[in-house]
Amino acid sequence: LTLRRNPAYKWGPAFYHVPTDHAVDQVTFRFYANAATRAPALSAGEAQIIDALPPTDAGLLAGNSSLKLYPEPIAGTPLQFFFNVSQPPTDKLDIRQALIVATNRAAIVDSIYQQFSPVANAPLSATTPYALKTSQPIYPFDAAKALQLLGSEGYSLVTGDKTLSRNGQSIHLVMVVPPQDNHPQIAQQIQQQWREIGIDVELRQVANYATLINAQKAGDYNLIAADDSGIDADMLSHFYGSGSTPNWTHYVDTDLDGLFTQASSIIDPIKRGDLYTQAQQKVMDQALVLPISDTVIVSAASARIGGLTFDAYGWYPLLANLTFE
Repeated sequence: LTLRRNPAYKWGPAFYHVPTDHAVDQVTFRFYANAATRAPALSAGEAQIIDALPPTDAGLLAGNSSLKLYPEPIAGTPLQFFFNVSQPPTDKLDIRQALIVATNRAAIVDSIYQQFSPVANAPLSATTPYALKTSQPIYPFDAAKALQLLGSEGYSLVTGDKTLSRNGQSIHLVMVVPPQDNHPQIAQQIQQQWREIGIDVELRQVANYATLINAQKAGDYNLIAADDSGIDADMLSHFYGSGSTPNWTHYVDTDLDGLFTQASSIIDPIKRGDLYTQAQQKVMDQALVLPISDTVIVSAASARIGGLTFDAYGWYPLLANLTFE
């Protein structure tokens, strides 16, 4: 797919620069079906820009002085797992809080994202307008605290076994996992971490978004993964509103609904921000979600490329200002 610059284009917004002698006049898109061939194509000079690199490939290219990395934070929600509050045992607040603090999110993020993505601590990613600002993690990793919270619900380790049990019944959780965005690998690491404190997790991987929705409607799960990109904090109402479709958490709270309704009807940015802050704090106080990592898309380009920027969502490159030295 080849795009050529229109020399008569005069009506663009102010952030489109007047072309210089080094302006790129033509861009050809090539589609690599095999992800493993994309980074080598950049290194070999067959391509000058590659988007959405796997973190391991981005790490390998980081030391190449002829290339430049472009880690672009994506606005919207983090990669996350919702708790189903209508399904035992995640219908209990102490259990949900215990599962969050039992998750070493930093270890997961470092392992999978090679430090290109930050740990998420809130329902909106940190670069999203009106995101909840936290100087410290709301639920820091603390395995001992997790066991204490589980103990408050009557669970204890079986003698001679690493299984938590209450009245002879162990904790068995069902986690629904979509195939994209490293969800399966993250789910496996969570499964392993929770197994170490005596919790059994059954992973159910679905094939696509349609089957994910079907799983949500069935409601036979304790956790389910879903996320989205966006630059309006009102997207929170689609995930946590009592009447949202789908209602991932099955949580119903008229006070939270009221915050969303007020915020969506107010223009003043300070008042809007305060309402969305209250809503996010309530979501975290109720431990409705296990946020894992804020999404960062890492692109790479030849160091001879200039003027490469991205749209407000962070997904798509703006090509009009490209230069090539």
